[in-house]
Amino acid sequence: MIILISLLIIVIVSSALLIMKLHREQRRAFLDAQAFQDHVQHLHESLKQEKHDLRTHLEVMKKLTKEGNHEQFEDYVTLLQQDSEQNPSAGADRAVGASIAYVKAKGEQYGIAVTTSIHASLNQSMLSQSKEMQLVVNIFSNALEAARKSSEYVTSPFIDIEIKKTIRHHHR
Repeated sequence: MIILISLLIIVIVSSALLIMKLHREQRRAFLDAQAFQDHVQHLHESLKQEKHDLRTHLEVMKKLTKEGNHEQFEDYVTLLQQDSEQNPSAGADRAVGASIAYVKAKGEQYGIAVTTSIHASLNQSMLSQSKEMQLVVNIFSNALEAARKSSEYVTSPFIDIEIKKTIRHHHR
C-alpha cells in the first residue's frame, strides 16, 4: 500500500512538473511568436512608409519634368541619392523649393490654400541634406493628405508651411 501511494505521489509530482515545463515552453513559444509578429509588423510599417515616400518623390520629379525645371530635378535626384553630405550645397534649397512647389500645385488641385514662410537654409542643418529633404517632403506630403481629408469637414482647408532655424544654447 505504501509503495502504491509512493508511486502515485511520484506520478502526480512528475505530471505536475511536466505540465509546468509544457506551460513554460508554451509561454516561451507564445512570446517568441509575439516578438516575431511585432518584428513583421514593424517591417510592414517601414515598407509602407518607404512606398509612401517613394510615391511622393516620384510625383515631385514628374512635376519638375513636366515644367522643364531640369536644374531643380537634378538637385532633387542628387539629394535623394546621398546618404550623408559633407559639403553643403545650394541645391538643397532648390530641391526643397521643388517639393514646396509640388505641395502648392497639389493643394491647388484639391482646393487647399498653401502658404509658405522660409527663414532657414538646409545648408545650416545638423542632418544630412538628403535626410532633411526627405523629412521635409514627408511632412509636406502628410500635411497635404491631412488637409485633403479635412476638406470633408472644413470649408476652406489650408496648409501653412513655416521653416525656420533656431539655435538653442545649453547652459550648465
